[in-house]
Amino acid sequence: MTINSPASGRRARRPTNADRSGRLDELTAWLTAHGGRASRRTLMRSGLFGIRTARELDALLDAYARTHPGSVTVERTGGRGPKAIVVHAAETAATNR
Repeated sequence: MTINSPASGRRARRPTNADRSGRLDELTAWLTAHGGRASRRTLMRSGLFGIRTARELDALLDAYARTHPGSVTVERTGGRGPKAIVVHAAETAATNR
C-alpha cells in the first residue's frame, strides 16, 4: 500500500500559494548559488523541492515565469542540438536578454 493510494485513506496535499512563493524564493536562491542559470533538465535531475514529475516542474516554472518575466527562456545550450528551456535567476534575468 502506498501513501497516496485510496486504500491508505490519505490524500496528497496540494501546495498553497504560500508554498509556491516559498518555492519561488528557494528556486531563485538555488539558481544564484549554481551560476545564475540552469536548464529544465538540470532542475528535474536535481530533485529540487522534492519535485518528482515533469508536470510539477512545469507548474513551478510557469509560476516563476509569471512572477519574474523574462527569466524562463528557450535557447540553444550547446553548439548543436535542439533548443532547451533555460531558467535564469530573477536578478540576472533582465541582464541576460
